[in-house]
Amino acid sequence: MNKKTSSSKEKRYTIKEWDDGGKKCGNYEVYAVSHLGALRKLYPNDSFELFSQSNSLNRIKCPGKDFHFEVSNHYGCSTQNKTRLYKRISNK
Repeated sequence: MNKKTSSSKEKRYTIKEWDDGGKKCGNYEVYAVSHLGALRKLYPNDSFELFSQSNSLNRIKCPGKDFHFEVSNHYGCSTQNKTRLYKRISNK
């Protein structure tokens, strides 16, 4: 039998991207092992910071001003596990 490869641990993540003005500029599907891993696959030379969200129901107030990316997976049992928000802190 074949051994499982590392790609078998990858899950599908949806990444929504906003620019600094709050305009949606992209929607991507990426296979990765984590939320941050999905962003790093899409932008390998950039740095990201997790945006803390106090209330997942009110998480999208000003996209592009507070955060640049909403990364969601389609697995897990709670909203906090499914969606994380990230801000781009550097472009290289």
